[in-house]
Amino acid sequence: MFESLALGPMVRVAKIEESWHGSILVASRREPSPLKIQDLTFHPEKLDRVGDLDFWRFAVTLPRGERLAVWRFQIQGRAGSIPVPGIGDKARFAFASCIGFQEEETAVKMGGLGKLPGHLARHQEKRPYHAILLGGDQLYCDGVFKLPSLQKWLASRDEATRAKAPFTKKMRNEVTAYYLQHYIAHFSDPDLAKMLAHLPFHATWDDHDIFDGWGSYDRFHKTKIAQEIFKIAKRMYLLVQQHTTEIRARPDGLIGQNGFSSILPLSDAVTAVFVDSRTTRCKDVILPEVEWNLLFEKIEASLQARSVQFLFIVFAVPLIYPEFGRIEDILDKLNKYDWTRAQIWEHLFGKHLLNNYTHEYELLDDMVDHPKSKYHRAERDAFFLRLFALARAYNVRICFGSGDVHAMGYGESRSREAVPEESDPRFIPQFISSAMGNEPILEVPLKVLRALGKGEEESTSESVESMVKIAPNGKLKPKSLFANRGYMTFEVDGRGLKAVWHLEEDRNDRKLPLATAKKRIPPLQIGDQGGSDRA
Repeated sequence: MFESLALGPMVRVAKIEESWHGSILVASRREPSPLKIQDLTFHPEKLDRVGDLDFWRFAVTLPRGERLAVWRFQIQGRAGSIPVPGIGDKARFAFASCIGFQEEETAVKMGGLGKLPGHLARHQEKRPYHAILLGGDQLYCDGVFKLPSLQKWLASRDEATRAKAPFTKKMRNEVTAYYLQHYIAHFSDPDLAKMLAHLPFHATWDDHDIFDGWGSYDRFHKTKIAQEIFKIAKRMYLLVQQHTTEIRARPDGLIGQNGFSSILPLSDAVTAVFVDSRTTRCKDVILPEVEWNLLFEKIEASLQARSVQFLFIVFAVPLIYPEFGRIEDILDKLNKYDWTRAQIWEHLFGKHLLNNYTHEYELLDDMVDHPKSKYHRAERDAFFLRLFALARAYNVRICFGSGDVHAMGYGESRSREAVPEESDPRFIPQFISSAMGNEPILEVPLKVLRALGKGEEESTSESVESMVKIAPNGKLKPKSLFANRGYMTFEVDGRGLKAVWHLEEDRNDRKLPLATAKKRIPPLQIGDQGGSDRA
């Protein structure tokens, strides 16, 4: 009789080249037996022990044939499978984010996780996707601030006291137990567990994988206690979502001096790049220059080794999105008041106006998070200019995939003067996938965002950008942003990259088909009249 696994199997894809490379993670109290997949045998490697659980990784390499092959396996009675595309197959992949819930009440209200991960898991049985790209907030760890040992520290209004407070043994034990138990419970959800056992994933993280607002509240995050909480969150993230540890991260292919970006070759047509925009983030900087340089070195090396049509960049928060400028300025000014004055504002405007652990304005971290925030705009624009040069040099179409904002949507960057999409290296589509689990944005703030995003605006010295309407089937009217849960899928064919938004129209009807909207993106073909150096 098998001793049941505490977690897994979870299948992570590392690269699809001449062979399929990836790993399978399980957590258990005993060492699992060697894994047999057809006539191949893979031995478990112990990555770490957290609490009373050992985390085991099977490093898996599978050959590619002429056609897609589904390699099925079992680990201690739990089934999984790995879809390995044929040598000539074009990429087929899904994209999702925000797979958890901020509050238990929200989970109940939304009917739990089941519908959307279940929808993808069932699809995987019929016509498998090769991978799912996860854009952050795979789970919500904000509950860490409900732990008893942290309450006295959180209640303190004195910054000096907060900054000097030690991270006690009791705090460490409670925080470690919280992240461990939360990871186990969340990724054991039946539909999510099934999806990740049969649809290989590759992930980056966002703030809620740590806790809400990480990187946007400098005074709070520089405290000893917040830094120690971050280290524990990072340990669990690397284990479960990256199948590695901090010591193993560089040999395992994660990129950065301190961050954990990555590159995922998906096919001869598509390479995905995952930008870690959380590990090194502070209020003024998303990635330090050294992190950007290391990432671009690896991207260029990848493109030199393997020419592709599409470079799909996963960046947790949308790079092309309506701008919050005026609202951000107002909240910034309010934050200069002392906390007593801020409490009055909280009383006047609602209990959730202030973040309950940083005592700063809750909305401000969402705005500071955005690359178009005044704190990050120059860094974002420099990133764009480097990407435009990359597109010209390697004749590759850049695409952005993002989540975070709990809305479905679409935006575009393009050259300042009229250049056909197919020959414009500055034409970059921004795909925005809504929450797969959490509650979508409310309609009132979404209307404000749509109004802010109307029309074309200047982007960089070389480009302009705009939000663009998409038209789903069913009852939904064309809009640039939708307050619906969902996910996206992508497929390369002879005409380019076909993107499909899958939107949930009725969360209470698990059998109702999802509404879909479609957009086709042409590969970049710079000719003699191309837009490479004209603007």
